Amino acid sequence: MAPGRDDPGPAERTDAPEGEATRLYLLARALGETLTAAEVASVVFEEALEDLGAASVGLWLRETDDVIRFAGGAGYERGKGPDAVGDITLDSDLPAAVCLRSGQIVSYGNSDERDARWPELIGLPVASQAVAVVPLVAPRGRRTGALHIGWPEPRQNFHPDEDLLRAIGDLTASALERARLYEGERRARETLEFLNQATRLMVSALDPDEIVRAIVRLAVPHLAQWCAVYVAEDKQLHRVAIEFAADPDLADDLREAPPVPIDADISLAEAFRSGRTIELSTVSPDEVYRTYPRDTAEKLLALPGGPWSGLVLPVQASGEVIGVMSLLSHSWRGRPSSEARYASEGLAARAGVALRNAQRYREQVDNVMLLTAALLPESVPRLPGLTFAARYAPASGGVSGDWYEAESLPRGPVLVGIGDASGHGVPAAATMAHVRNAARGLAVAGIPPGRMMEHLSALPMGGPDRMATSVYGLLDPVTGAGVWANAGHPPPIEVRPDGTVTRLEMRHGPPLGTGSTGYPETRADVPAGGKIVLYTDGLFERRGEDPMLGIQRLVDVVAGVARSSAEDVADALVAARPGGEDDDACVLVIAR
Repeated sequence: MAPGRDDPGPAERTDAPEGEATRLYLLARALGETLTAAEVASVVFEEALEDLGAASVGLWLRETDDVIRFAGGAGYERGKGPDAVGDITLDSDLPAAVCLRSGQIVSYGNSDERDARWPELIGLPVASQAVAVVPLVAPRGRRTGALHIGWPEPRQNFHPDEDLLRAIGDLTASALERARLYEGERRARETLEFLNQATRLMVSALDPDEIVRAIVRLAVPHLAQWCAVYVAEDKQLHRVAIEFAADPDLADDLREAPPVPIDADISLAEAFRSGRTIELSTVSPDEVYRTYPRDTAEKLLALPGGPWSGLVLPVQASGEVIGVMSLLSHSWRGRPSSEARYASEGLAARAGVALRNAQRYREQVDNVMLLTAALLPESVPRLPGLTFAARYAPASGGVSGDWYEAESLPRGPVLVGIGDASGHGVPAAATMAHVRNAARGLAVAGIPPGRMMEHLSALPMGGPDRMATSVYGLLDPVTGAGVWANAGHPPPIEVRPDGTVTRLEMRHGPPLGTGSTGYPETRADVPAGGKIVLYTDGLFERRGEDPMLGIQRLVDVVAGVARSSAEDVADALVAARPGGEDDDACVLVIAR
């Protein structure tokens, strides 16, 4: 024991050196199994300090070059120990900062001494009376933090055993350094997996709205408690998606808030204009009021959990800023971690590429739909006594080889038909246009359906594997009398005036494109109160299923709406389409 100490205190040497060595050995072994700062604090308390009479322990770690942050502890209630101090700046005069700057142990014997030396701590909860703050020195001499040790009783002339406490501090620092490396690797793995997941979602999504919804769902709560995505249009930033973990209902209100002008004096607009990421250590009320309507801003500012810190990131594509992503968190405490910023910037970069790809895809789809509209009838005829309803549903929003026909001919009859060219995309559409235009020309020339099919079958289809199935008919618009021919197509469905629904049996020939002749004609009228339904296989076909079962399902669907209008029948058939968008589909309902 050192001379002149009136009270040896609980941290002075009371054991033989062998006892200290054993304690330090057991501490080192236990610390070897720790992976987090909280685990380190708990082990230090249980293995080394409890036997010395300590009541609590806390860890202060260097968060940045100028900030020390409480990282965990043991032996006290939350908010009633060293954690109540909050973040400490390294240049302050508080014990942890002095200890870290000087590399010396800082101690006091009771709360009165503490308050006299550090008036800024007056009023803070007292978890312990006597306290020693020990510097944590990692390998290579780097000071990484401080170990706060507290004893329950006040001590006069308190002089803890510095050799023992420094030995404990050194073991603690080594364990924390290992935990820091492990935690860094874990966070790096999580960040890479997060960005890989983002990439998978972005690559698989081709709809801009779906992409931005995926962005905010990924970001909350993995990166922050709040994420909003804005897209620039007409010199304004429009909110297109918001996710807010603290209040999902409020997120709906925020989404409806007016857009932000790109020349506004707020961080969102500045990030868009400058193309650089902006960090907000604290989101000011003034910024909130300038971003949202007053009532919405007040709701935001009244939320618990603040203060909020923010990241505002430009969303770029091909070197052009096309939008902004904002993230808010109350756990960043003024500054996001390097991992959070790296993951946020990676997410914003992937969002830009995905949105640009989606915009290009949408442009292509729009062009395809324009092409399809040009290839199909602009409208169905309006005739006394006859009603037509048509639906076109291409696979995955693209152009298809399915078509329908309903056109009044100059000599009086109405040409009706439906067909399905093999394949998908532009080649199938080209085959469809080829057949459809030829059929109209033949019909105008007065060629009956059977002969029409022979001529169509002789057309070159663009390749040996190109063919089409089709049903064509000529109807008398006054009497409803009809003559039909079928080239390998599923049979129409007939609704009789009494509501009975059956397949309309037709004799048929082979698909078009085979060069075949001999397409027999079938007479089938559309009586008053009756309907005939033409369709393509996209309305019923399921992989591996007998097609007749699918056709029977269509018959059952039509039976359920047999007394309804032609429009209702067409809608019901499209709604019952199996697999949604796996195949092209057309339907034409003729009612008299």
